[in-house]
Amino acid sequence: MCAEDPNLVSIIMPAYNCEDTIENSIISALHQTFTHFELIIIDDQSIDKTAEVIRRFAEQDKRIKFLKTVQNGGPAKARNIGISAARGRYLAFLDSDDAWLPRKLEIQLGAMQKNNAVFCFSSYVIFRHGSLYGTVYRAPETTSFELMLSGSVVGCLTVVYDRVMLGDHLFSNGAEYLEGSFWSKFINYIGHEDYSTWLKIFQKIDSKSSKLIVGVSEPLALYRLREGSFSASKIRSAIFQFLIYRLIFKLSLARSLYHMVCYFYNALVKRAVRFVRRSDLEYRFAERI
Repeated sequence: MCAEDPNLVSIIMPAYNCEDTIENSIISALHQTFTHFELIIIDDQSIDKTAEVIRRFAEQDKRIKFLKTVQNGGPAKARNIGISAARGRYLAFLDSDDAWLPRKLEIQLGAMQKNNAVFCFSSYVIFRHGSLYGTVYRAPETTSFELMLSGSVVGCLTVVYDRVMLGDHLFSNGAEYLEGSFWSKFINYIGHEDYSTWLKIFQKIDSKSSKLIVGVSEPLALYRLREGSFSASKIRSAIFQFLIYRLIFKLSLARSLYHMVCYFYNALVKRAVRFVRRSDLEYRFAERI
């Protein structure tokens, strides 16, 4: 894949009925200390005032590219439209209810250059909608395909990757893997599409070159957890995890069960993180979340 601009970062933001949060997300991108980026926002047929908010910002800043889907298809399809329209060498992802800290891109691009890495992720803050407190999820120094099978350590909102070196990896909701299976009687898609995408990328990276994947320990993003959100549905999340093992990556039953045990263990460990006030992160837009 040849990027039109070898130094440009293309930020992909899917949006659907998020008029109450997207303004903050857009502002957090526009206030990055690294300024050479394009912000591609894909409105997935919102029925509220989301499009109006996006259009207002797009008229004020030429770095914003406003796209619309033909019909509502979910965040995976919206991200894919954004990836197809991207001109930059680097891809980054920010959902319309999350936010970045100002030095996010600067720090991650610096870490990638220092380590000759092609994929970077970071620590982030998880907070509940309307709360003044959050929990910091600490990113490890690196990860791999095998390690990620036991549970994701990569937050989608923290990812930056080099698409010249890795190619474009489109997101999939896994519906094609369900066709003809027992599970198709109960569900019509497999969630965790971002997790599946990172696994496919890591599968391409040689295990001897784990330094190609670098984690930044400093929290660089804010992840909003809403009541009743996908992330809050633990049972459904576990089912999707098992199906990723069995249907997408064709792991044996024994290996799938082993990684499910690791997945549950890591989920418990993930809760054992320290609480911080968002103000401690000196995030200038915190009061607007």
